[in-house]
Amino acid sequence: MTGTVRGYGGNGLYMTGKYLTMKTSSTIADDADNNFYVLRLGDVILMQAEALWELGRHAEAVDKLNEIVDRANATLEDPAQRIMRYSLTPGDGSGRYPGDFRVIPTDDAWSARKMILDERRRELAFEGQRWFDLVRCNRYRDEGAQVNHAVEIMNAAFARMYNNYLNGLTTKNMIKKTEIMIREDQLLFAIPPTEINLNPQLQL
Repeated sequence: MTGTVRGYGGNGLYMTGKYLTMKTSSTIADDADNNFYVLRLGDVILMQAEALWELGRHAEAVDKLNEIVDRANATLEDPAQRIMRYSLTPGDGSGRYPGDFRVIPTDDAWSARKMILDERRRELAFEGQRWFDLVRCNRYRDEGAQVNHAVEIMNAAFARMYNNYLNGLTTKNMIKKTEIMIREDQLLFAIPPTEINLNPQLQL
C-alpha cells in the first residue's frame, strides 16, 4: 500500500493512498476493499519505546524512536527531507547527524510523552491509532493547565467538518450540525454488566 495522500473529486479535499488497492492507481473515493489495519512492526517498536520511557530507561527508549526515524529516512532520496533523530542531550554525537537532534527532556514527563505520541501520530497516520492514544494518555500539560486533548482535538475536527459542509466543500459523510460535541465523560469505555458480575468484589 502506498502512503501518499492524493486529491480527488476536484474539490480540494484529500484522501489517503494507504488503502488503495495495489492493482489500480485510481483515486476514486470508496474504490478499495482493503481498508483494514493490522499490528505491524512500527507500532510494536513505538509501544516498546513508550514503555521503556515510562520505566525510566530513557536511552533505550530513544534508541527505539531512532529506529523508527532511520527506517523512514532510508526511503528518502533527498537528504534535505530527512527527519531529525532523537537525543537526550543536544549534539551528544550519538546520532547519524551529529548536532542535529530533537531533544527529549528527561525532567519534563508531559513533554516527553507528547513527543513519543506525536511520533506515533506520524508513523501510524490513517491507521486508526491516534484517537485511542489520546484517550489512553488523556491529558497533556499546556502552560501549567491540564487540558484534555482528546476532547479538544475531536471537537475541532467536528467543527472543520461542519464548516466544510457550510462552504459547500462536501455534501456527504460529514458532520452537518454545530451542536455535535463530545464531553470528557464520553471518553470512558463502558464495562459490560456481564463482566462486572464476574467479580463480586467490584462495587458500582
